[in-house]
Amino acid sequence: REITCKKAFNFSRTNYEAGLITNLEYLAAEQQFTETQIAVQETRLEYILNLIDFYITTGQTEKIMEF
Repeated sequence: REITCKKAFNFSRTNYEAGLITNLEYLAAEQQFTETQIAVQETRLEYILNLIDFYITTGQTEKIMEF
């Protein structure tokens, strides 16, 4: 999803620079791209926290330092 959103944003930038879309349309694309990046980072953080919780629960705390 992140790659698709980035491509759409780049396409919007090109269209904006060519005068094919408005500033508001460009800003909406930029906002969507930023929101997607945030969602990806939040997902990665949630995964890491779940992995840490798993290692603590299973007594494998030494593996936490591996990542």
